[in-house]
Amino acid sequence: MLHRDSEITMLRRELGRLCDIEQISRLKHRYCQFADGVDGVTNAGDFARLFTENGTWAVGTNVAIGRRAIEDAATTAMRPWRIAFHCVMRPLIDVNEDSATGRWYGLFPLIPMGQRDIVWLGGVYEDRYTRAEEGWLFESVKIDFTLNPNALA
Repeated sequence: MLHRDSEITMLRRELGRLCDIEQISRLKHRYCQFADGVDGVTNAGDFARLFTENGTWAVGTNVAIGRRAIEDAATTAMRPWRIAFHCVMRPLIDVNEDSATGRWYGLFPLIPMGQRDIVWLGGVYEDRYTRAEEGWLFESVKIDFTLNPNALA
């Protein structure tokens, strides 16, 4: 009976870890949904609420700390784009009780204002998450653009 109890405990722990990973994946999905935009407008308020009160959003060399700063930075970041679409893939999420880390690859087809041609950016996200009363939130998001047409010029 002891062996069966330890197996059940192990299975419950693994199920909890997998549920946490799914919830974090859904958090990242909402991140992309709220970051997507049309005609220079995005859902920056809801985007910022995905972060902890003192969360950090680092895009390249630009860093915003706190929800209000993140909302302002997201609004500014969207202005030059007629269309912005965020695609993330290949998540590697590690959960440690009430904190977690994640690494994602991203591809971003973007159309600048007044243009018709797509500009492609690509990068790697390094995320930190924390479990809060309302569920998992971003503690920090950092993206380094490894595929950048400006770097190829």
